[in-house]
Amino acid sequence: MVKFEEWLIAHREQINTAAYGLFEDSLRCMKFDIDRPAYLMAYQGMIRHIRDVIVFGERPSTFTEAAWNDLLKGLTLDNPDVKWDDNTYDRIRQGAEKGSRHPKVINMPDDARNKFPYWRELRNVCAHNKEYIFLKAHTLTLYAFIQQFLLRISVEGGFQTLLNQLDDFYNPVLTPPGEDDSELIKRIPSMVEIG
Repeated sequence: MVKFEEWLIAHREQINTAAYGLFEDSLRCMKFDIDRPAYLMAYQGMIRHIRDVIVFGERPSTFTEAAWNDLLKGLTLDNPDVKWDDNTYDRIRQGAEKGSRHPKVINMPDDARNKFPYWRELRNVCAHNKEYIFLKAHTLTLYAFIQQFLLRISVEGGFQTLLNQLDDFYNPVLTPPGEDDSELIKRIPSMVEIG
């Protein structure tokens, strides 16, 4: 739990503000042994962050502009009829099944994508208070997953996202010469899988 808290503080600027608040609330619950809400908030924070990754990401070439805009309508936060969290989960899983005719919306390692049904199943266990032995370890495992993968998940891929950020930073039209690039350099281990 301490490692997740340290990771969260170190990457505050890279995490959606609403997601960051959910992660903080999750940690508070963990500290007071309120296990199921701790998991729910961590899960919801992860989904909220990924939702923003999709909404603010570059449209993949595998989607027409109309199809992409239609997909984004399902992720809106200001319409109570839209279940943005369910739709975000569906976009995470889209194209994951072998032989799928639908293109993937976001770029992430397949082993990470394949864990999402498990995370969602545990979320349902917590949300609906299902008969299940739920342990603090479940939340700690989700924390470890978030630390390892969350910042590598993007529409174009964590590596490409970082390259785009560096390209913008070193563009003299967008960033004055001499600006400190240390914050971008610190992002490399969290956004790029090394090895």
